Amino acid sequence: MKEYLYVGTYNHGIHILEWEREGGRFRHAGANDALKNPSFLAFHPRHDILYAADEYANGARIAAWRMDGNTGLLSLLGRMETAGMGMCHLAIAPDGGHLAAACYNSGDVVCVSLDDNGLPLRQTATFRGQGRGPHSRQAGPHAHQVVFTPDGEKMVAVDLGLDRLFVFAADGSLTSADPPHAILPAGEGPRHLLFSPCGAYAYVLSELANNIICYEWDGLNFTPRQSISVLEPGYDGSAGSAELQISPDGRFLYASVRGPDTIVRFDIAADGSLSRPAWFGAHGKSPRMFIISDASVNNDGASMFIAHQDSGSVVALHIGADGGLSDPLDEISVPNACCVLTRHPAPPPSRHPAPPPSRHPAMF
Repeated sequence: MKEYLYVGTYNHGIHILEWEREGGRFRHAGANDALKNPSFLAFHPRHDILYAADEYANGARIAAWRMDGNTGLLSLLGRMETAGMGMCHLAIAPDGGHLAAACYNSGDVVCVSLDDNGLPLRQTATFRGQGRGPHSRQAGPHAHQVVFTPDGEKMVAVDLGLDRLFVFAADGSLTSADPPHAILPAGEGPRHLLFSPCGAYAYVLSELANNIICYEWDGLNFTPRQSISVLEPGYDGSAGSAELQISPDGRFLYASVRGPDTIVRFDIAADGSLSRPAWFGAHGKSPRMFIISDASVNNDGASMFIAHQDSGSVVALHIGADGGLSDPLDEISVPNACCVLTRHPAPPPSRHPAPPPSRHPAMF
């Protein structure tokens, strides 16, 4: 079965890869250079539309493409300039009515409305936090991620510069919730947040302190329960944590760490806490982002695709039943790869009964 990967880069546009599951091989299917630095990508929840954040120092721009279901290739639908500088992340509201974006350089969070076909209409709101943190990279606000809560009621902006999780209504107005933010330990430098599928837990990866902070989330408050390092014991070199993902069966959480260039795996307990870390080589330099394919369309287990910025490659690894990672199945050159998304056709109807759904208590 074919699976298309969309790879965002710095200076080299969007690359489209075809992944052949049976053979475990990549093929370069095409590229689109309508944006110079499409450093982060996102799909519309209903339409075959791919969005990109164009990350450049003195401005901010988003773009939208139609994806061809047969070839995976992209047709540009439109571009829009927004407030802010250095747009590095975006997310689409669960109802598909608007998107939110984070601008690292200026610290702005921006919302843009979308029409019924998923095309950008207009900027609806902006927000910028105030203050600084103790680290040299925390001289001011640096919004690094925006994410909608699983119930679609709120939106959270992760600010690396201010050690804050800003919480807003999810309607595109950027109206602050009550309470309006959660405060992390000074100098953590939060980069990315990942909710558990059920929404009861949240995991925040700090780029500066290289920790994962586990929170309970009740729809209003982030209550910290645990902080655990992503660095292997004894490692004392430079490090910059990058991305979080949860395995399709909900049993494991993974984080990528640049510097040691590792992927660390944690077991997820019934109370959402993490334990039993294990470290695996990422098989490239600077694993900025990775994604896990949907195991429901891959009978022999899930695959992990890692975008390596400094070695300019995308690597495929197999995830075993114990959550461990294999040696590379295949590797393909993509210059300055920094974001990877996977999209596959719907699987054909099964001739066999589906297995019962997972009841892993931490996730469901």
